[in-house]
Amino acid sequence: MRAVALFLLTAGFAAGACAATFTWDGRTYIPLGLQAQSQSVLRFPERLSGYVVEDPAAVHVLTIDERTLSFSPRNAAVDARVILRGESGALYIARASTNLRFYPLLEIERSAGTGDDEAPQRHGSPAAPLTPVSVMMSLMQGRPPAGFRVSPSARSILQTGEFRLSSEQVWSSPFVTGIVASVQRTAAAGVRVEIDPDRIEIVIPELGQLRVIAADRYVLDDRNPNTAAYLVFIKD
Repeated sequence: MRAVALFLLTAGFAAGACAATFTWDGRTYIPLGLQAQSQSVLRFPERLSGYVVEDPAAVHVLTIDERTLSFSPRNAAVDARVILRGESGALYIARASTNLRFYPLLEIERSAGTGDDEAPQRHGSPAAPLTPVSVMMSLMQGRPPAGFRVSPSARSILQTGEFRLSSEQVWSSPFVTGIVASVQRTAAAGVRVEIDPDRIEIVIPELGQLRVIAADRYVLDDRNPNTAAYLVFIKD
């Protein structure tokens, strides 16, 4: 199916600025243009349960509400992928770049017939390259890439006073390892636990360096005391 991206320009916030609507077909990157000392706002058609940034040191993210995030560049030149999961299970992937056209607001719409399990790819590319982001997408979708061996696991990876992270599956290849894990709140009932991926340090020397970590949700409470997490390690 040919990827089609449609833009509908509308009135913006200030003179000279404009907002845009992007129709996402489930296969193309959402073009998230970044601009120094400016906020690029993405608003989605559904509530989001989580997101992961390919290079957290390059992009600053603020949560405005359950459907809306704001992005700004930390460096003069930025080009990074962002994976976002909707509560429906849909996975969105954006390219955040200072080389793309900047809009103060980009409203995301889903085209009719977009499948929740379709993996976004570069336009014209037969298959997504094997990168930390593409492996993370595969982990979230439960679809091991070619060449990976999937093994059950029950290893305690991280224990804090608020939550416990334990492996359930290990996806192995010579240079890349993915882990599907469970996160369980260990804090007392009534305590709201916020998981901050930027503050999590996990060292497993035999797997290499932890490059990306994400979870289906980043808040654990009485209603949702457990969630799934995903980790990608790379050997240099």
